[in-house]
Amino acid sequence: MSRASLAVRIVFCVSAVIAVSSCGGSEPHAPANGGFVAISVSDHDAMVGWYTAILGFNIESSGANDQRKGSLLSRDGMLLEIAEFEGGRKRSVESHEDHGIFKLGYLVSDIEAIHEELDAMGVEMFFPIVEASGGMLRTFGIRDLEGNIVQFFARTPGQLPDRPAGAAVPHS
Repeated sequence: MSRASLAVRIVFCVSAVIAVSSCGGSEPHAPANGGFVAISVSDHDAMVGWYTAILGFNIESSGANDQRKGSLLSRDGMLLEIAEFEGGRKRSVESHEDHGIFKLGYLVSDIEAIHEELDAMGVEMFFPIVEASGGMLRTFGIRDLEGNIVQFFARTPGQLPDRPAGAAVPHS
């Protein structure tokens, strides 16, 4: 599978691990068209290159001033801001040890094909495909160039019915 083919297969839903609930819906608190995440990075250009080449994001806009260099990327309703701040510093611990958002998550349709393609591209695997939520989901994780965790989820066929937007997802 080509990089372009891989990018087409990734169905971005919501920007965090809560992506496993369905997109859209009429409830005012439900995300209508995807999500938004911003990542503070040490190398703006390298990270923009990684997210466009590896995950198929498109550059919507870029800019810089004395304090920051940034780009807004998009993909299937998902907005991702990559920002390099003057004087910024790398986290001193693993991201999950800091309070706050510690990974990005995406709902995908063919988890095996995406895992295989990313692995073949030499992307750093954080953990292999495993079952989650009592077997209702399958998931794996990767790390981007700066170590941020990006996790992919797929519904196990016949195990997780479509849910209304905002419906709770059982935890294992």
